[in-house]
Amino acid sequence: MSSSVTTRGAADSTKPFFSMSKLGTAAVAKIYRNPGRYWNFLSETLSILLERPDAADLVDKIKKEIEKAPLDEQTLFFHTEPLDVALVVTGRTSDPNLISRYLSLVKQQNWDRDSEHSIGGRWRRAR
Repeated sequence: MSSSVTTRGAADSTKPFFSMSKLGTAAVAKIYRNPGRYWNFLSETLSILLERPDAADLVDKIKKEIEKAPLDEQTLFFHTEPLDVALVVTGRTSDPNLISRYLSLVKQQNWDRDSEHSIGGRWRRAR
């Protein structure tokens, strides 16, 4: 199973923007009841925490790649912390302040109370 996320310029347009493999949206929706919520939270993570004005475009690129991946890789993707995805896509690293702000956003959006999702858990344990 290969997984890669890269930012790229126009010269690299033949390479996948985000690749874990290939996905099936309808099948993932059955497993992950609200993928739209994940995409929205990823977009907020990119725009609010990482201050990326191109957050919507980045999410669209990732979404297109994920929708092409096999079901097992889609499932893995939706269990990845949005902060981890955002950091890889932007080439940034985490720091204590960013993690604290992320966990505040998680709490604000009630992800920490949602039994379907484990958003924030990895970063709470890392502190």
